[in-house]
Amino acid sequence: MGAPDRGEFEEPGPEKVVTVLAVTEAEQDHAWLSDIFNHSNWKILHARTCRDALAILARNRVAVVICDSNLPDGNWQHLLNVLSQTPEQPLLVVASLHADDRLWAEVLNLGGYDVLAKPFDRTEVARSVSTAWLQWKHRICAVQSAGAALRASA
Repeated sequence: MGAPDRGEFEEPGPEKVVTVLAVTEAEQDHAWLSDIFNHSNWKILHARTCRDALAILARNRVAVVICDSNLPDGNWQHLLNVLSQTPEQPLLVVASLHADDRLWAEVLNLGGYDVLAKPFDRTEVARSVSTAWLQWKHRICAVQSAGAALRASA
């Protein structure tokens, strides 16, 4: 297991598979992300539209969604709104050719997790997705612990 700052993913352990969803219509983005994730035991799913992403999210447990800032049938804000209404609320990382302070502030203020500049940098993708997964995992564990405590006290 390597440290995320060396361009490697924080690994979840052999008993768990972490799934990331990439939502972009750019074939090159899918190719870059597949290449980055092929060097880990993480699973990456691909969607080209919001509609495709919603279908994938309905069938798969996804921890992190990497979403292009603009999609043919919506944008990252639409996807963020949908993610906030799902039971496990995957964390959203927005990808953009125009990643700047304004976009970063908007993403964070609306509840997204991070912004990645395109073209993708292997180290930045690994850092962002690994830390998003860790935060997601801790939130899921906290919710499960609270639910177990409530059931035990009933």
